Amino acid sequence: YDHEANWQNYSQRIKKRWKVDFYHNQNIDPTLTLSGSGSFISDKNYIADNVYDPSQRLERTISSYASLNKRWQSSSLNISLNNNWNLDTGTKQAAVPKFTYSKSSFQIFPEPGKTSKKTRIRPGEEKDDITPRFYNSIYLSFNINGQNLRQTFRNIDSTFYQRNYQTVNTQAALSSPQKILRFLT
Repeated sequence: YDHEANWQNYSQRIKKRWKVDFYHNQNIDPTLTLSGSGSFISDKNYIADNVYDPSQRLERTISSYASLNKRWQSSSLNISLNNNWNLDTGTKQAAVPKFTYSKSSFQIFPEPGKTSKKTRIRPGEEKDDITPRFYNSIYLSFNINGQNLRQTFRNIDSTFYQRNYQTVNTQAALSSPQKILRFLT
């Protein structure tokens, strides 16, 4: 934090400038995590005017990040926010939000449970007649990710223009391990 007061033309001019860094990581429950980190500054010259460590003065990008992760038994979801500001060029890039959903491999057609069809083994003994079919071993897994990306650039004449991108990518995988001659998979 920097408080600066100047007198100019018989009036006092006060500048309040600041820089805030943060880091947070929290397990809300065993399957839900919230995390974030970042830096915020009042103006682009704050570091050049107030920081004397040469390695910190060379850092000319301000970044912030927040993420929420949720896991279930066979899937997961991640939602994140990301923001970068280049102090020299004025370029800003924000991915608000960015998400990923993943589902691990699962049977498309599960094997049937107990049925009413019984096979008689001997008098007084029966067993369920469950015969797995070839389609009971077809599995599917998939991932979906997407983002809303916003980029702001400075033109040569010091005006700004903005580009927006929205993307969604989907990946799916099918697998079907089949037994050949009851022994080879």
